[in-house]
Parts: sequence; C-alpha cells; structure tokens
Amino acid sequence: MTMIEVLTAAVVALVIFTILMNLLSGTGTVQARNQLQISVDDSIRSSLELMASDLRQSVGPRIIVSGSPGLPSGLASYASGSTALSVVQIPSATLLSVMPPGGYPTTTTFSNVTSTALNASVSACSAQYTSGDYAMLTTETSSSWVQVDASNYCTGGSTTSTLKHTASSLSYTYTPAAVLGEVTVMRYAVQTVNGLSALTRQQVGGPVQTVAYDITGLTVEYSADGYTFSSTPVQPKAIRLTLTGSRSAGSKNSSLTLSTTVYMRDVQYTAPGN
Repeated sequence: MTMIEVLTAAVVALVIFTILMNLLSGTGTVQARNQLQISVDDSIRSSLELMASDLRQSVGPRIIVSGSPGLPSGLASYASGSTALSVVQIPSATLLSVMPPGGYPTTTTFSNVTSTALNASVSACSAQYTSGDYAMLTTETSSSWVQVDASNYCTGGSTTSTLKHTASSLSYTYTPAAVLGEVTVMRYAVQTVNGLSALTRQQVGGPVQTVAYDITGLTVEYSADGYTFSSTPVQPKAIRLTLTGSRSAGSKNSSLTLSTTVYMRDVQYTAPGN
C-alpha cells in the first residue's frame, strides 16, 4: 500500500469517526433533554393530581373567595386568585349534628344567632374545637362560616352542648341534615423555596410544604356554570388548573405546561346518626 493510499484511508476513517461522534453526541443531547422532559412532566402531573384530589373533597363554597358573606377576617388574606388557590374542606370526623330550633317543626329558622346548639356532649365539643377555630354550618341548601369564640366556647352537659361564635352571626333554615364541621383550608401557590421556584401547599395555620420544585407558574380559572372560565374567583362548578415547570441540567433546559379541569362533586352531608 502506497503512502497516498494510507493517507487517503486515514482521512476517510477520520471523517467517518467525526460523523459517528456527532451522531452519538446528538443522541446523548436528545436523551438528556428527554430525561429532563420526563422529570418535569412527572412533577407537574403529580402536582395537578394532588390539587385535583383536594378540590374533589371540597365542600360548601369550595374555595375562599374574597368578600364572601360571613368570611372570617382571618381568612381574607388566603383568598383564591388567578395564581393561588385556597380549597375548603370539612373532614367527616369533625361533623357534629345541629339541634333544631325551639318549636320545631313549626319553627324552622334561626335568625342572627351567635351560638349553635349541638347534639353532642360538651366534652365532644371541647375535643373538636378550640379558641379561634374556623368551622362551617351546612344544611341541604346552604353553608355558613363560623369562627369559634376566644373563651368559654363550649358549654353544656353530657348529651348536648352549645358552641359560641359571637363574631359570626348566623341566619338559616334548619333541616335534619344540618351539621357543623371544622374547616380545613389548603392553599396552593408558587413560591421560592431554598432558592428554587416551587409549588407549595399549606394548611392554614400550619407550615408551608413543598409539593414539587421547578414549578414556575400556576394559573387558576374558575367556572360558575362548568363551561365558561375566568380568572375571577367564584363559587365554582369547575376549576381549570395550569402548571408550568422548567428544569435545567448543565446547558440543557426543558420546559412544559400542562392543564387539567376539575369538576366539583355534589357533596351533601348527612347529620351523624340520621
């Protein structure tokens, strides 16, 4: 083999090697980007599922809406918006049956009452509620906010009790399904945690929990009829959630936006023992 043939073969081999290296490098870049995309996708999907699960368990007004009638002042700062969501829940274990008004069934209305008689012992009332707790009284057709008094909030005996809520004056029509339950509010928002953008979840009064890092945006839209959506919070029949995530590894970056629409369940509580 002549020197020219050797040099020609070397050049051809070098060209082929360069092409192969470029292909391998490109494949590695695509794989790395795909892994980032999968990672972001998993974070967004699991976050959306958690938010949807909380919404499906929501009751009463479903969410906190600024300016809602009777909304305790302590919850006003947690109002839902276009970039934050506060979900209202009542754990079934907290439900206590409400006693009917005097003269029932001829009389069925309560007017401007600042205490609620419960078909539960004073010890059960005291075990469930403490000073300043938020609660909700629900019937078959309505729901009303309640904030427990600062002192002497549970009085009564071994079979019935009275819960004081002087700052929360209630007027409603009694039904046998009327119950009082402690309210749990779950708030979702995008915040900076440990220097990273993250979706957070906080039970009002509790610590902020990180749901997922690298979530850079939350958009919430509300629908009163289940069809038309707006960024203005209303008591919803449906809520559309949109999350945006972005994750980087070296010079590589992957961004993704996903949405889901959650339709509210028709939840109706039955008084314990009924």
